[in-house]
Amino acid sequence: MKEKTAEATAEELLEIESEQRRIAAKASLRRHVQLNSAQYVIECVTGGIHSLKASPEEKEEIRRNYRIALQVDSLDEVPIPDLMAVLENDSLIERMKYRTKGEGKKTFVRVKGSRTQSESSGVTKGNPNAKIGFKSTMYSVTESSGHVEITIVKKVAEEMAFLVKTEDDTAVAPDDYESVERIITMQKGERECKIHINIIDDEIWEPDKDFFVYICDENGVKKEGSDTSCKVTILDEDNPGVIGFEQTRIKVRKMEQYAFIRVVRADGSDGDVNCMIQTKTVDDEDNAAKEFDDFLPEERVLNFKHNENEQMVQIQLSQTANVPDESPNNPAINEGSKDGSANTGTKKDPDASDESSEAQEEPEAPKVFQVILDRPRPEGVRVSRQNVCYIEIVANDDQLVAADEI
Repeated sequence: MKEKTAEATAEELLEIESEQRRIAAKASLRRHVQLNSAQYVIECVTGGIHSLKASPEEKEEIRRNYRIALQVDSLDEVPIPDLMAVLENDSLIERMKYRTKGEGKKTFVRVKGSRTQSESSGVTKGNPNAKIGFKSTMYSVTESSGHVEITIVKKVAEEMAFLVKTEDDTAVAPDDYESVERIITMQKGERECKIHINIIDDEIWEPDKDFFVYICDENGVKKEGSDTSCKVTILDEDNPGVIGFEQTRIKVRKMEQYAFIRVVRADGSDGDVNCMIQTKTVDDEDNAAKEFDDFLPEERVLNFKHNENEQMVQIQLSQTANVPDESPNNPAINEGSKDGSANTGTKKDPDASDESSEAQEEPEAPKVFQVILDRPRPEGVRVSRQNVCYIEIVANDDQLVAADEI
């Protein structure tokens, strides 16, 4: 009997370790999505223009993680919907973290009902209370489930009265959940009782948040024992998206007043998010644009409202060197001929060489500066790898090339 139990335990541990690898692989793939896009990650497997900038090492890493996540040896026959499903939000059981407790023993996760709530059981560090305690010391619940159900176990036959109360951690009542503080009486023959704590569901993306529940005496003092407190984690199912430039290099004519850049929010638009946008000179370019001479420096917060997925940003170019001097003090205008006509300068010999003219018509080299996205907020929001856009200021239309041809 002991041998069978040992075999079962070994199999369970292997299953948990396999599940941990799957969760880690999926988390790695989603980090790639946050840095780039879902299309980028999928095309690292299937091929496509979005993955052209990916290195061979990055593509192999993505393919390896896909094989682990899907538990397959080859991705050749995996349909695209299955690749996309790996990148979607986890079910509760997949998002629940396996933790180490006691002497290296792992907790086991049990899913309840519709998989909107999970609870962990196993070895609890410290001595449990001899009479009363929580059935599980860690619960996870999705925000959309509306409530979490917590089970309290009475370990003795006698009647007991005790106080149950909640305490804020990163989750704050009443914004994230409804606080509870009430006396519960369990009769002699009653072994378990359940309490419901309402969870507040909103459309605003936030990081996962925690609060605590305590079993206390009637004066509000927590009872002794490692199982008289439990932590509840609220799993947010909203997706804030990833912020980045639609194009990473654009060209604009020197005569223009503004450079227009589109910033997009991909793979989700839940909640209000923001990031900093700022201009910066380019150090490693021979023809670096200069602040105030070629463009006006800017640094500000770029805000995206809930469900807003793009912004058009304008960066002002300096006009001091672009506007011809037409003032009355311009000698080229005031100095005229005796008959009142404007003086156009020295008369050109029709037989003269055009070399000087051609030299003057040689196009001016483009000048470059960059616009950067960084410091996304709130915590957990990401900017993509397309967080730098190079602005190339060109002198004439001949140098103006569409950004997608650069």
